[in-house]
Amino acid sequence: MAQASSTITLALLLMITLTAGYHTGAPTSRCDSMTPGHIIGSQTSEPPYTVMPDRSSYTANDIIIVTIQANNGVTFKGFMLQARDQSGASVGEFTTVDTATKLTECSGAAAVTHDDGSRKTIKSFTWKAPAEPGTGAVTFFATIVQRFTTYWVKVPSPAIAETTATEIRIIPQSDRVQNNDEEKTTGSPPSVVSNNRSILRNLWEKFFG
Repeated sequence: MAQASSTITLALLLMITLTAGYHTGAPTSRCDSMTPGHIIGSQTSEPPYTVMPDRSSYTANDIIIVTIQANNGVTFKGFMLQARDQSGASVGEFTTVDTATKLTECSGAAAVTHDDGSRKTIKSFTWKAPAEPGTGAVTFFATIVQRFTTYWVKVPSPAIAETTATEIRIIPQSDRVQNNDEEKTTGSPPSVVSNNRSILRNLWEKFFG
């Protein structure tokens, strides 16, 4: 009887763990490994999910929309999403989340995770790039939980490259109009027109002044 009671107790504890393990999101202790800590190992098959940024490049302080999407009619209940540089460090920050998600600090930068166990097919998040340039290429990684015993760790997005903003000189509209008028009238650039006028003025003063 005692053995049967112990077995029932263990079964009940396991059921509680299985049903409640993914409802409150990933804790900060899971930031590095991005594993949910379930008793079952992660899947090694191709994940039925995609992680996709809305742009292929960024500059400092840029805003990127990152989407986790389920494919082939499946859903997911839990997730943890991070942006990492080429060294594996968490970078940037997620700036907006809905009521079903929450932010989690990972190595001084924000990650985002679920805050309920509802079934989902698509979730989008806003990520802000670091304020200073020099981060380099960034990849978004998501651990995605279909159910307690079925999950994929660090599903990667396509990497987004860092680009450097260049200064573009904008010519005032008045200058563009004046220069265009001179070129249309003489067929020559403005500097040539100015030189020709100076030569004609000198000749006039020499012979008729």
